[in-house]
Amino acid sequence: MEIVLEAATMSILAESEDRLFTARRIWFFGSVLVIFNVMLLAAVAMAGGWFIDASGRPTSIDFSFFWVSGRFAVAPHPAEAYDYSAFSAGQTALYGSRPGGFPPYHFIYPPIFMLFTYSLGLLPYFAAFAAWVCGTFLLYEIAVCAIIPRAATVIAAAAPIAVLHNAQAGHNGFLTAGLLGLSLVMMERRPVVAGVLLGLLTYKPQFGLLLPFALIAGRQWRVIIAAAMTVLLLAILAAILFGPDVWRGYITTVRGLDGRLSPDPPQVELLHQSVFGILHWFGAGFATAWTAHVIAAALIAAIVCLLWSRPTRFALKASALCVGVVSITPYVLGYDLCILSIAVAFLVQDGLVHGFRTGERSVLLICFVISALAFHWRLPAGPFVYVAVLAIVARRVSLRGAVGECRAALQATTPTTAVGRSQSR
Repeated sequence: MEIVLEAATMSILAESEDRLFTARRIWFFGSVLVIFNVMLLAAVAMAGGWFIDASGRPTSIDFSFFWVSGRFAVAPHPAEAYDYSAFSAGQTALYGSRPGGFPPYHFIYPPIFMLFTYSLGLLPYFAAFAAWVCGTFLLYEIAVCAIIPRAATVIAAAAPIAVLHNAQAGHNGFLTAGLLGLSLVMMERRPVVAGVLLGLLTYKPQFGLLLPFALIAGRQWRVIIAAAMTVLLLAILAAILFGPDVWRGYITTVRGLDGRLSPDPPQVELLHQSVFGILHWFGAGFATAWTAHVIAAALIAAIVCLLWSRPTRFALKASALCVGVVSITPYVLGYDLCILSIAVAFLVQDGLVHGFRTGERSVLLICFVISALAFHWRLPAGPFVYVAVLAIVARRVSLRGAVGECRAALQATTPTTAVGRSQSR
């Protein structure tokens, strides 16, 4: 009786999901959310809380140190970007004192990132902000639409709360997600291009921790070679354009970071969307938070590498890798979770081709809502979303394996003539 009730409940849920998750409904509700987010940004801007204050002066958004780094990149002595006194003076000259008494941030990005911000230094601040947000958002949209080339994808990709967060901060979440997504899209057909895109992604090295291991497990040798050559060329180019001192300055700055993973401890506490971040948020000591994070990261890395070593459908591998990229690093913030859009896009692509399992789309919707609520309540909910998405991937992989075993068993017990007819069909 219980089995019958469970089957009936699952059947009702599946029918409900089929009715709810249609392209038309996704387009409608996604459009409502996007319009709401745009209106919210407009209201925040009018109140002086977005890229300008009430007097028209740039505010202390995260984009400020991108633009200031670009100004140093085009200046006679680019290595001064890693001199805190010089870099903080540049930020202070831009927007004055920071609200809440927060100090100007150190510039902690590798010199490769200055290749991206160089062009920003040639533009006025407001033009640079608009070009950066719009340009990187377009790259992000291209990546998601390359995975699922449908009209509703454009709206669905713009709806997650991480998109709003990134647009508000003017950060690089779109750039990271776009490069990773396009690299995975290209990996099976154009591995050299995929490797070049991964090489560009090294501007944010904490998201490259898992990539070499997964690529080796998947025997993606051409991708690995292209990525390594790209990183080498970018490092040399940065040294030529900005001088070799930029690398010494970067290494010195990174060594100055402590276990809090904050650019300016103890004044600034960042809300990291990681196992480390959630334990630290709950008050755990740094040793406890770091130990738990390392254990969780090792487990996730092992799962992802196992998937990449097996003949699993590539969309599932790509989705798991995206989750692994953001989950094994302790240093991940809300705007970085645009990468999860890439992970979900690959899951949906696999579902459109091979069918959705009952409950999968509901779980993804719940994750969407949790992420939005966590953003407004300033909660580190990222790890819960990681687990949910990886669980869906694991379920699809295990079901695929079970189906394969059943087919093999059926073929083994089927007469030769019947097998021949099945194959001819």
